[in-house]
Amino acid sequence: MVLDLEEALRKYESIRKERSSELEELKEEYWNRAEETIKEILENIDDLENRESPRNVDETLLRIALRDRSRYVTSMRRILGEISSMEELGRKLPEVTKFHVSMGRYLLVVFEKDMRTINSLMKQLGELHAEYSNEVSSKELPDVDVTVRQLLDELRKIEEERKELEEKVKEEEERIRQLKGLLSKERGSEDQEVSNAGEVVKKARTLRIQIRSKVSKLQKPLKRMRIPEAKPFIENSAFAIENPDEFLSMLTRVYPKLEGKYKSVARWAIENLKNKVNELEELEKQVKAAQERKEKEEQEVREIRRKIQDVEREIKRIRNNVHKLTRKEESIKLELEKRVKEMEDVLGEEVELKW
Repeated sequence: MVLDLEEALRKYESIRKERSSELEELKEEYWNRAEETIKEILENIDDLENRESPRNVDETLLRIALRDRSRYVTSMRRILGEISSMEELGRKLPEVTKFHVSMGRYLLVVFEKDMRTINSLMKQLGELHAEYSNEVSSKELPDVDVTVRQLLDELRKIEEERKELEEKVKEEEERIRQLKGLLSKERGSEDQEVSNAGEVVKKARTLRIQIRSKVSKLQKPLKRMRIPEAKPFIENSAFAIENPDEFLSMLTRVYPKLEGKYKSVARWAIENLKNKVNELEELEKQVKAAQERKEKEEQEVREIRRKIQDVEREIKRIRNNVHKLTRKEESIKLELEKRVKEMEDVLGEEVELKW
């Protein structure tokens, strides 16, 4: 017959409790016997204490024996008086036996009859305890049923915890999916921004080159005129772009002195430079704004990547915990199988263990 686990636990618990009652009766029975033996030993110790010293004994040996008798009697009474149960007897018996043997050497020579009687009773007490231990060993059952229930409870808790962790992994994986989607969107936006910014930068660069190429033709005639305020422009044509009002003021004054193509270039500058510079400044503002947006988007991309790494680390940590739980579960199952086997040995029936 194969028992299901719950039925096996109930049967085992019933047998264990029955055995426990039997053991209590056994303990009481053996303690009564042990108590009688201890009482006899104490009575014989009283006789030993009151025994007159024998004659015709070496004085030195007698002096040692009398000294040992006083210590022996006091200590044996104390140790034996502390014993009040079979458990106490088990703990104290090695101590009292060792003391009895170590102190009894000279006493046995001088007070042979008393010591042989005590020896016999001590042997009887030891045999009684050994007999009791064997009886207990044959009847006592460990609380395997309690242990099995505790192990099953641990398995349930592990399963619940593992489900929670696995659900957490799913949540974190969904979070990564969302973050990667956001990252893809940010990259697309960033790519578009880079493309737009590139166009503006190209326009600004082209316009700046056009302006400088145009006005630089005036460097040569202005240099010949030796106009002091024209020196910055002569050294760098970008001066006209960076300081258009100052450049145009100076150019207006010298305009009548210019001839041919130079006059035509000067007229173009007077009529168009301010507008071209304004257009260039607007383009460069757009470039700066685009760069700032790009930096902001790059920062957002870095932040998203950092979050993804954090979530990936969290997932790894959770999976490590799941792995630890699985190893713990395997260990508990092995222990559970061992305990169930102990129940089968007692019940004499097979127990079905389902996972």
